[in-house]
Amino acid sequence: GDVLCMASFPRAIELEFEGKQTWMPIAKNACLDTPFRQGYIGSTIKPFMAIEGMLRFENPLHLVEECRGRNGRSGSGGRFYYQNRAFSISCNQHVLRGLELQCSEGIENAIQESCNAFFCQLGRLMGREGLESALGRFGLFSGSPRSTTTDPGLRILEPGFAGSTWPLNRMGIGYGVKAAPLQVARAYAALGTGRLPDLRLVQSIDGTVQPHGGSDLGIEDRILSRVRAGLTRVVTRGTANGHPWLSRTHTAGKTGTAILWAPSPGPELVKRYRSWFSGYYPREDPTIAFSCVFFGARSGGGKMAARTIDSFLARLDADARLRRYLPDFSRSRRVR
Repeated sequence: GDVLCMASFPRAIELEFEGKQTWMPIAKNACLDTPFRQGYIGSTIKPFMAIEGMLRFENPLHLVEECRGRNGRSGSGGRFYYQNRAFSISCNQHVLRGLELQCSEGIENAIQESCNAFFCQLGRLMGREGLESALGRFGLFSGSPRSTTTDPGLRILEPGFAGSTWPLNRMGIGYGVKAAPLQVARAYAALGTGRLPDLRLVQSIDGTVQPHGGSDLGIEDRILSRVRAGLTRVVTRGTANGHPWLSRTHTAGKTGTAILWAPSPGPELVKRYRSWFSGYYPREDPTIAFSCVFFGARSGGGKMAARTIDSFLARLDADARLRRYLPDFSRSRRVR
C-alpha cells in the first residue's frame, strides 16, 4: 500500500499568446486525477469481471456463446444474443471456440486473449448490480467503503461509472468505468496478494506514523489462482508478450484499450486510445503493483503501456540506487 512512485507527463492545450498560437502545459497529476474525470479503464476490468462471474455462477463459460473473432468481414459472425437482445463485438486477432472457451482453462484463455465476446456477454449476465459488486470488491466503485483511503495526502477523484448511458455489454469491457491509475494499481495489488491495501503516501506527520492496513478480499484461492494464471499468460503468451523485462521480473498483468475520438486540426475527429497496462511482480510473491496509462495513445495497451513498463523496469536495473525495487533473481549480473 505504500506509494513509492508517481509520475505523469503534463497535458497541454493550444492557446493564442501575443498573436501567436502556442501550447501551454497543464499542471495536473494524472496519477491522482483523470482528464475530464473519465479515465475509462478498458480491459483492465476483465480480471474483476472474471472473479465476480465465478462467484455468481458455477461455470459462467457454459452460459455464453463461443467467440467468433472478427465481425468486420462477411460471414465472420461476431453477433451475440442475450435476453432477446443482440450486440456485435470484435475480438480482433483471436477466436476462442467452444473447446477452448469451455475447457478447464477457459477463464485463463479469456483473460490471456482479452476476449471481448466473453466479457461483453458476462456483463449482460451479471447486470448493473453485478458490475457494481465486481468493482466495489476492489475499491473501484464509489458506492463501496473500500473506495476510500486513509492517507491525508491523497485526494483522488471517486472511481465508478461515468454515466448511465453505456450498455451493459460495453461496461463489461471497461467502457464508462472510470478510475485513476493509482486506484487501478491498488486493485491489482489486491489481485496479487488477496488483500486490498490502504494507500499511504505520507509515512509520518510530526513523528506520528500514519495508519497503514487493508482488508482481505475473502475470495477462495481456487478462484484467485485462475485469474492470476490468466494474468501470467497475458505476459508470457497473450496481449503483452514479447517484452524482455516483463518476463525477466516474472510480471503478471493485464492490458487495456479504450477507443476514443479526439479533436484534430481538420473538421474530422481522429481515433485515439486510452492505453493501459496494470499488474504486479514478481508473480510468485508480489511486492510491487503498478499501473501505466496513456490517455491519448496511437496504439493499444499491449504496445504503448506494456512497453513503457518494460522500459521502466530496465531503467531501474540501470540505476544502482533503484535496483532494490527489482526482485533479486532479475537484477543485472553486474550486481554482486
